[in-house]
Amino acid sequence: MKKAYAVIGANFGDEGKGLMTDYFCRTNDNPIDIRINGGAQAGHTVCTSEGERHIFSHIGAGYFAGADTYLSEFFIANPMLFV
Repeated sequence: MKKAYAVIGANFGDEGKGLMTDYFCRTNDNPIDIRINGGAQAGHTVCTSEGERHIFSHIGAGYFAGADTYLSEFFIANPMLFV
């Protein structure tokens, strides 16, 4: 049976959503990271196993765990930040 985890914040900013997303993606098979809304102002922080800190904006915080990122129609992308 497939499991789904939703990491939802209470609009307080730094709540650990990036860390939880990274954890769920690392501990489950075939993870998918879906960005429902928001945009480039997001800052989902993940620490690598080497101790490096990375802040994700457009790409989902499960990227280092091998998760594909899907952006919904409500996500606002900033093309200039992809350059």
